[in-house]
Amino acid sequence: MTDQTALADTLFRKPGEIFNLPDAEKNSQTYANAKPYPHFVIEGFFKPEILRRLAQELVAEDVNFNKVFTDDFQKEKTISTGDAVPPLISLVASKFAAPEMLRYLEKLTGLKRLVPDPYYNTDYGYYHIVGSGGVLGSHVDHSRHSTLNIPHVLNLVVYLTENWDEKDGGTLCLFDKSGEHVVTRVPCVCNRAAIFACTPTAYHGVDPVAANSKRRRHSLYFAYYSVDAAASEAQNMFPSMQSSSNADSAVNYGTYFVVPFAKLFRRENWLHLRMRLTYLLNLVVPPIVMIALRTIAKSLR
Repeated sequence: MTDQTALADTLFRKPGEIFNLPDAEKNSQTYANAKPYPHFVIEGFFKPEILRRLAQELVAEDVNFNKVFTDDFQKEKTISTGDAVPPLISLVASKFAAPEMLRYLEKLTGLKRLVPDPYYNTDYGYYHIVGSGGVLGSHVDHSRHSTLNIPHVLNLVVYLTENWDEKDGGTLCLFDKSGEHVVTRVPCVCNRAAIFACTPTAYHGVDPVAANSKRRRHSLYFAYYSVDAAASEAQNMFPSMQSSSNADSAVNYGTYFVVPFAKLFRRENWLHLRMRLTYLLNLVVPPIVMIALRTIAKSLR
């Protein structure tokens, strides 16, 4: 097939012709009862023809996207945002956002009124690559959409690197509520998908990619939100100190990494230190003062 024909063929396929989706209702209890928090793994997620096309669209091994992470807890990682997403992946992304897919995920997870990111992951990136020596430390994801302010409740990750060697690392790790102890590992196997809840204690990360690895770990990432909860005007706070669900309108936090105290003061980790100082201020300073400080900060920009 020519590239144009492949794109057209993908465009007109229904989600059921793109994905292999096991029965949602039969697997809903498996999702709900999984440890350390609700999750579900699907093997052979993409239909073979779609997987083959996606593999052909993978960027060259030496290419970085427009967003690259270099701190101690997101090292050698790059993500595609906005227009950097390859065309075929953009088309496939629309299938992740289709009503049929949303209804499937609602039946599987019990979550209600799911919506995809209407801005197509401009901030968070569809396509993630972790290279040799790469690190993605234990963290919880952002609690709310940066623009719409609606709760972030679910993640879906699909591995794309063919013939990945498990010895090279890259395994998805699901941690306990402290974010320090791994409870479940989901090895990086091509065409395997992991669907998992996003809550204030849903800590996850990736085993470091071996420094001598000659390949990079490719994956697709999709975030889902819920319109069940009202928009929050709550202060940004430490995730583990909040409710058990992001759907609680009082819950509000950004992507939060587990960072040893001594490493907070390294220059490259300033972002993590700044976040903690902000959360501490929200704990000890009256809300009316914090509102005034934010107003002053905005006026000085």
